[in-house]
Amino acid sequence: MAAIVVNKTDTFEVQRQKINQIGSEFDTFVTNQTTLNSTFIELTDISVTKLSAGTADLSYNDTTGVLTYTPPDLSNFITSIGDAIQDADFTTGGLMKTDGSGGYSVVTDNSANWIALTDLSVTQMPAGNQGLSYNNLTGVLTFTPQDVSDYVALSDLSVNTLTASAGGALSYANATGIFTYTPPDLSSFISSLPTHSINDHSDVDTTGVADGKILKYQASSSSFIVADDGGASGINDIVEDTTPQLGGTLDTNLNTIEFGDSSSATENRLKLGSHDDIQLYHDGTTSILQERKGQFDIISAPNSGPGNIDVTSTTFNWISGSTTVVELASTGLNVIGTVTSDGSTTDGDATFKGGTNDLVWDKSDNCLYFNAGTTIKD
Repeated sequence: MAAIVVNKTDTFEVQRQKINQIGSEFDTFVTNQTTLNSTFIELTDISVTKLSAGTADLSYNDTTGVLTYTPPDLSNFITSIGDAIQDADFTTGGLMKTDGSGGYSVVTDNSANWIALTDLSVTQMPAGNQGLSYNNLTGVLTFTPQDVSDYVALSDLSVNTLTASAGGALSYANATGIFTYTPPDLSSFISSLPTHSINDHSDVDTTGVADGKILKYQASSSSFIVADDGGASGINDIVEDTTPQLGGTLDTNLNTIEFGDSSSATENRLKLGSHDDIQLYHDGTTSILQERKGQFDIISAPNSGPGNIDVTSTTFNWISGSTTVVELASTGLNVIGTVTSDGSTTDGDATFKGGTNDLVWDKSDNCLYFNAGTTIKD
């Protein structure tokens, strides 16, 4: 606020205006000062709160004016000397010695007899048998270095190279330290490949050579001759070979040979014989082993053992043409038709069927029963 001066020389009106201005500005000052004073604190606005001992801290709440003090926790600190070591504990001169369990005692001070670094010295002897010794009375370390006068230095070795000869050699003279090297004679070796033509070979005939031709070995002349390249007519896949042949035994290598269902005589069948005499195939329903020409024999001729032929099936039918003549089931053998036999042995009951009555042999009774209506005729 700038100072306002009311001069005596001012007119009455000017003096009145200045006095009014002073009054107005003073009123404004008083109002502002009152407002400003309300934001200040007094000594009575501040208080202190002390908390229990813990982690030392001092904080201030600027809303309430409270200083909060947390004193440090000194519970682990000693409050008196107690058992602490004191000068009075040592009544004689010496060094303090601990027993490791909190006990102390005084021992004689022999530090005057201790050695210093300056009490030690080293004496080097002439080379001989290598060794190091120490005199604990004089503090002298005596060192005898190893005698290496007989050792070989790098400068004692040298190499002498001779003229190349034969396969070469390397020798060493231990009296002089000289390595003698004889390099191998390579004069008979070629240093570059000579110009050479395939026609220079005595077993190669290049007569008729032309673009697209190949060399083919001809056994009759024991030589290679020019021939047409059959690669164009070769196969890229085994399925393209319509007349394949094996050069040896076919090994399945733990795999299988698979055939699909056969719907005709020209597909998915294993055929044996020069005229497709026997065929093995599956038609989608039935597995078939078919003999198409001549006699069909099942022969067991083992090198050792019984040579049995076993047929494992629920039923086994023998069909002649389209008629079943023999049925083999779990209940027994049924022959449909006439059995012609040079002899027969039946081990068990037997029934001979008649037109209306049967003739029965009962094994357990050892008896032949003629049922009612049966007769014996001569």
